[in-house]
Amino acid sequence: MPLQDIERVVSELAVELANPDWDRAVPPTEGHQRDIPLIVGAGVDPSAMPIPLLHACRRRWGVPQGWTRSCCPICGARPGFAEVCGVERTRYLRCLRCGAAWQAHGLSCVFCGTTEHEKLGSLLPQEGAPKWAIEVCNSCRGYLKVFMALRPSAPERVLSKDLETVELDLVAGERGYRRPDVPA
Repeated sequence: MPLQDIERVVSELAVELANPDWDRAVPPTEGHQRDIPLIVGAGVDPSAMPIPLLHACRRRWGVPQGWTRSCCPICGARPGFAEVCGVERTRYLRCLRCGAAWQAHGLSCVFCGTTEHEKLGSLLPQEGAPKWAIEVCNSCRGYLKVFMALRPSAPERVLSKDLETVELDLVAGERGYRRPDVPA
């Protein structure tokens, strides 16, 4: 598929993800339990929901305050990447399914939870100040792309940002790392 066609499809997807017509189909949440994703609490299987509806759920419900788990607080997916934002370098994990952003610290693997610093590492660009890194875990062989930014990406741009940086996935894969995609 030519690059122009891919860019067109990504642009059309961003428009559909922001479409407020999906908001009418958002299920109600009854008494959110603090430690489970909102969709699970609403009794819905997120894997059966179209991505624009997951974005509508995020818009309607918002990200719960104080969420500390490494899975998405809206749909339960593993993070697709992290963004380190602003001068205070706040770290946000980002969901590829619903576009949610939630704060997390970076001293553990988001996939297996190890905090053993000798098993955690980074792949960095060879030149200049890094605008990205690939955090790796030698315990589970997982990796997470990390981007430096002034502010978090718009939720509708999260999926396209991930697609635009596929070369980082190739670099990690060549070194034997994988990105677990199983819901937490």
